[in-house]
Amino acid sequence: MNKKSRQLSELFQPIGEPSGLFAVVCQRIEQAKVARARIRSAAFAVTSVLSLVGLVMSSSSVSSGFAQSGFSQYLSLLFSDAGVISAFWMDFIQSLAESLPILPLAVVLGSFWLFLESIKYLFEDVPVIRRSWRF
Repeated sequence: MNKKSRQLSELFQPIGEPSGLFAVVCQRIEQAKVARARIRSAAFAVTSVLSLVGLVMSSSSVSSGFAQSGFSQYLSLLFSDAGVISAFWMDFIQSLAESLPILPLAVVLGSFWLFLESIKYLFEDVPVIRRSWRF
C-alpha cells in the first residue's frame, strides 16, 4: 500500500500557479466592483433626481387637496373652539379623517421615501468609487 500511495503522489504532483495570477485576479475583482458601483450610482442618482422632481410636483397637489377638502378648516377648529371638540371628539376625528387627502399624501410620502432610499444607496457606493480614483 505504501508503494501505491507513493506512486499516486508522484502521479498527482501539485501544479504551481503562474506568477502574478493572484494579483491579476484581485485586480479584476476590484475592477468589477468599481464598475458595478458606478452603474448603481448612476441609477440611484437618476432615481433620486426623479423622485425629488416627483416630490416637488406632488406637494402642490397635496396643498391643493388640503384646501379643497376643508381639512385646514377642521384643523383650525381644534385651536379656536376646544370645548366643542371635547364634546364631539369622535365626530371631529371622523371629519378630519374623511377630509384628509390620502392619495396625494401617499404619493408625497412615497416619493420622499424613494428619494431617501436612493440617496442612502448612492452614498453606499461612494467609497468604492473613490478608492478607484488615481491622483
